[in-house]
Amino acid sequence: MTSWLILHSWLFLLEGVLTMGIALFCPFFLLDYPATCRKFTPAQRVLAVKRLEADGFRASSNAENERRMGRWRAFRISFTTPRIWVIFAAYMTINGSYSMSYFYPTLVSLLPLFSSPTASADTRHPCRSKV
Repeated sequence: MTSWLILHSWLFLLEGVLTMGIALFCPFFLLDYPATCRKFTPAQRVLAVKRLEADGFRASSNAENERRMGRWRAFRISFTTPRIWVIFAAYMTINGSYSMSYFYPTLVSLLPLFSSPTASADTRHPCRSKV
């Protein structure tokens, strides 16, 4: 194994341990239902409940009066909510621009003005290039 591969193995292990450590403490910091959350003031509770009800969701934590949403209904709602599509488009735009940056040297090397050895240097950001 090369040294950089060993370092990357430790990096992935460190990231996993940190993620699991944070996940163990998250339930203590996450909020309850808006109507019963102790961290909200009464005015904030009323506002949160009104916003959820305006979106068509129930904001109570009473399991007897609340019918659980089925999988197919949740699936249908996720595909018919315009907000989800806006978030999806923004996410794909950001990810697409990041992934395209890996192919710029290849695309530039195919242009007739640039040769293959200089394509990588020609597509590098000016602040990151060494003089």
